[in-house]
Amino acid sequence: MEYDKHETSQEVGSDACAQDLNKIESSLSQIGRPHFAIATTDTAFKHMLSMSLGSESSIVISLLNCFVPAFRGDPVAEVTEAPVSIPALKLPGEKQTFMDLHVISSRGIHYIIEMQAQRHVMFDKRVLFYACGTYSRQLSEDELGKPNWYVRLKAVIALQILDYDTNRVRGIKAEVPDNLVDQVKNHPQKEHQFVKHFILHDLESGQKIDHLQLVQVELPRAAKTKKLIPNEKFSLADWWVRVLSCAHEFTRQQVENLRHSGEMPEDIYKALRRLNLQEWNPQEIREYQQDFFPRELFATTLAVEREEGIEEGIKLTARSLKAIGIPIETISKCTGLSAAEIENLGEVVHGRETIDR
Repeated sequence: MEYDKHETSQEVGSDACAQDLNKIESSLSQIGRPHFAIATTDTAFKHMLSMSLGSESSIVISLLNCFVPAFRGDPVAEVTEAPVSIPALKLPGEKQTFMDLHVISSRGIHYIIEMQAQRHVMFDKRVLFYACGTYSRQLSEDELGKPNWYVRLKAVIALQILDYDTNRVRGIKAEVPDNLVDQVKNHPQKEHQFVKHFILHDLESGQKIDHLQLVQVELPRAAKTKKLIPNEKFSLADWWVRVLSCAHEFTRQQVENLRHSGEMPEDIYKALRRLNLQEWNPQEIREYQQDFFPRELFATTLAVEREEGIEEGIKLTARSLKAIGIPIETISKCTGLSAAEIENLGEVVHGRETIDR
């Protein structure tokens, strides 16, 4: 999950916002914690897909085979971890960027997996830069010195899990134009589309160059018409959307019942087990809290929602703060809403808002 402080930092009213972070923690202990972590947070997403926890790779394989079209008809069967830094070997003075996860299949295909909770200006271009960096640096100096070195090049496919709907973008103020606005305006996604697949192709003949691909999954578009508990029509994609969007809404008993009934695929069960907060150590819990509350509730959410002018996003943030006991005066300073407006807001139930009173 990429996080650029200079793009998402925003005046959030006053120091009262930061001072009340400790109140959030104490309030949570009173109202109870969810059983499972929110998968779209940086810590939880990496924890869920980590291959160092028992060397479990089937979760990653399941996610890739679910959303990424099989490269030349060959699904992913095995993966190994690869360096997550771009470039892997940094030259003096060269900037280094870290990806969430980078794996290589048994056929040598490189897969980059990223979670992006909030939108950034030119995010697509940055993802393309990282993919190109991986493609151009995949050969060692020794390999580049051999005849026909180019035959050793393998495809790079970047999968981004996005926790926002690009059809709703209204523009982020930045030093460069937010060109996604015009892109979406001229070519909006179809009503039920939630996966975008970018590949080089000739506009006339349709011929494709498939060695560089971007696949983007927009969770809000996929989740808005789906139920939490499955029915007979649930696909693997439906299950993954549930995990990524609503893992924190499940109870442990629901998960165990769905597994024992045979309705829940085994790799989905494993993914949820990774998100089970009861199985995390204290350090992991602290990292999760630090990752979620200050950034998601204040800096990132408020900055993006304000800049895109999405009024309902600001109201949802205010409802969340109100639900965990933050004083109305502080919420007003953080969101710009009046005390009367905050008083009249409905409540947030399991991450979803009720209607205003």
